[in-house]
Amino acid sequence: MKDNYIYVWLKDGRICRTTEENIRDGYFSDVTYIEEETYDGDIRNGKRSGHGTYVSPGRLIYIGEWLNDMPHGTGFEQKADGTSYRGEFREGKYWGQGTYEDALGNVIEGSFVEGIPEGWCITRYHNQESYEGNYKND
Repeated sequence: MKDNYIYVWLKDGRICRTTEENIRDGYFSDVTYIEEETYDGDIRNGKRSGHGTYVSPGRLIYIGEWLNDMPHGTGFEQKADGTSYRGEFREGKYWGQGTYEDALGNVIEGSFVEGIPEGWCITRYHNQESYEGNYKND
């Protein structure tokens, strides 16, 4: 299952959901406010497994693959603090190739293990500086 919704963080911290067809000249119509945790997607054996979208108002949005109730596979996560990650997940953590962006616009692109950059990565800072090299976490 794959939804065609667009999720928008509002300045007051709420999340709303609409479709591309309902956006005209920067204005939304036919908007649904997400007031509680929601999951729209595949369920197997009573657990989120397959493709789905999870929204937790004030915390995060996750769109992607699931296994046994955890993000697992390819997905996109955006948190209320402005950070985001697009890439591979394993057991709910950033794991594999991905791109992480913090709230300031600093970007780390490369390999992640247990949610931490590890191996070859490129870091681009919001001030236009960059670092390219091997991250190692002991």
